[in-house]
Formats: sequence, C-alpha cells, structure tokens
Amino acid sequence: MRPSKYERTIIMHCPICASSDFDFESEESNFVICNGCSTEYTREELQVQNSEAIEAHKNEIAQEVSRDFKKQLQDALKGSSFIKVK
Repeated sequence: MRPSKYERTIIMHCPICASSDFDFESEESNFVICNGCSTEYTREELQVQNSEAIEAHKNEIAQEVSRDFKKQLQDALKGSSFIKVK
C-alpha cells in the first residue's frame, strides 16, 4: 500500500460565515484570521469547529485502507487451500 494514496486535503470553513479563506499569520503563530468575517481563531479552535468534516475524511480513509488491505491479503493467499479470507 502506498501511504500517499490515502492523503487528503481537508478544507476548513469558518463557523461564522462558512468562508474557507483564512490568513495564517505565520507558521509559528497559533492564530488564524478568517478573511470573510475577520474572526480570529486558534488553530485548535478551527479544528474543533471542523471536526465533523475531519472525522468524515478519517472514516473514508479507514474504509479505503481496510478494503485495499483485504484485497492485498486475498491476492497474497490466492493459491492457498488452507486459508480463506472473508
């Protein structure tokens, strides 16, 4: 399995105005400013506000990994008459 296959970019949205346009003051700074409504958030607050979208992406990736792993396991054990993968 290629780990890069499961990478995702999750677009964060402002909980006030639903904008996805943010100004990250700097990489070291912990604050983010929404360009739509000028509300300031910490990175952690923004992640909490977008936790449903993040969780949905995590579940999607988990299903893909599980499906791909099962397929690889079935392919690896294809010739075995002793081991069956359901």
